[in-house]
Amino acid sequence: MVLESDADVYRLVADVDRYVAVTGAENDIARLVELRAFRGQPLAEYWKPMRVWIQEEYPDQSQHEEADLLRFISGCLVITERAREVLSPVLEQAGEVLPLLARKPMYIFNCTNVIDALDADNTKGT
Repeated sequence: MVLESDADVYRLVADVDRYVAVTGAENDIARLVELRAFRGQPLAEYWKPMRVWIQEEYPDQSQHEEADLLRFISGCLVITERAREVLSPVLEQAGEVLPLLARKPMYIFNCTNVIDALDADNTKGT
């Protein structure tokens, strides 16, 4: 499968009030920051899967549903095994699907196909 240049563009937006999020240990998250991870550069060569888990408690104390597309606390896309089986052909054209250590198989997507398309002179806002 090849992504066409005139393909539709979709944006995933986390419904944080309905679906669970994935979290990890502070030292693992600090390691990702130190590596400058998830900024468009390949990671597979030196990736060490980090332990993650489904966030159990939420500020509003509500119950959240599990899903196949999950939000990691940094905003990265985390997917289940079922989603990986379906989406890998598309995701792997734009980046890497990296394994995580979790109760159920989970993966994090690292987009490496980054295009500098911002026209700063004609952009408003922050």
